[in-house]
Amino acid sequence: MYTIDLEKPIWHRNDKNRVWADAFLSAFGEFVEEAIDHEAAAQDVAGDEGMSVADYLARGIGITVERPGCALWITVSFWKNVVTIAVPNHPPGDVDAAIDELEPYIAFFVQRGFKALDPDTGHPLDQGAMREKLAAGYRRRQGMLDTVAALVGGEVPGKLAP
Repeated sequence: MYTIDLEKPIWHRNDKNRVWADAFLSAFGEFVEEAIDHEAAAQDVAGDEGMSVADYLARGIGITVERPGCALWITVSFWKNVVTIAVPNHPPGDVDAAIDELEPYIAFFVQRGFKALDPDTGHPLDQGAMREKLAAGYRRRQGMLDTVAALVGGEVPGKLAP
């Protein structure tokens, strides 16, 4: 899975993720919330985040929405300081078409002060270079998976034949 991280603006770091998830779901009706056992997840990872289970649950960390029934599977997950958009390593079509399809979702967050993070460095991207950097990172991810598959004599799961 290829992921794009969008860092929350510093002034929104303590916001409850339910606010962001509900706004996203209202803007994009093709998404639905995944049924996740948030309490079990909180028991498992809250301490790793330096939070109590109650605070982890109250902040809505781990809320995930997905776009079912579409050729390009997409999930959007809401974490402590970032929102993560995840897509298949090898999308139907090509990387540029996948990035085109993701642009409105990325723009939703960028317009609200989130910063897309460079897939190589983790530093915020300037908006002018964002699309190019995200596409290049996506292609590198595909290349790494193809290399591993070639080394082990296997196939990349989910990769469609050319």
